[in-house]
Amino acid sequence: MLVALIAVVAWQVHGAMTWRRYLAQYRLDLQTRTGFVAFEDTALARTPLRALSWGWTHPPTSVLLQAMDGEPVRTVIENPAGQPHQLFDPRDAAQWPDLSPLGVETPVRPGATPAPR
Repeated sequence: MLVALIAVVAWQVHGAMTWRRYLAQYRLDLQTRTGFVAFEDTALARTPLRALSWGWTHPPTSVLLQAMDGEPVRTVIENPAGQPHQLFDPRDAAQWPDLSPLGVETPVRPGATPAPR
């Protein structure tokens, strides 16, 4: 019983540390780029942490992480090429949720030049 408990706790600690590294890399990708960035062009896509990414969540995750950090939304990491499902098309201004009641600035808009690759 004690061995099982130790194994579960160790697995949880490892999972939490891995998630923190994922979020740190995601934030670094957001801070070092501007505009619309293809997921394949991020450092996150080239690490084992890529396994934690859900292919359809990158635009809302980009918005949420910058908003949680009190930053205006300057960067949107797009979903991987070929991903058919997404909550909203980040390049279509009409589909963006209105986040102004939450105090979130969303200046990244369609027509913005993509970040250099």
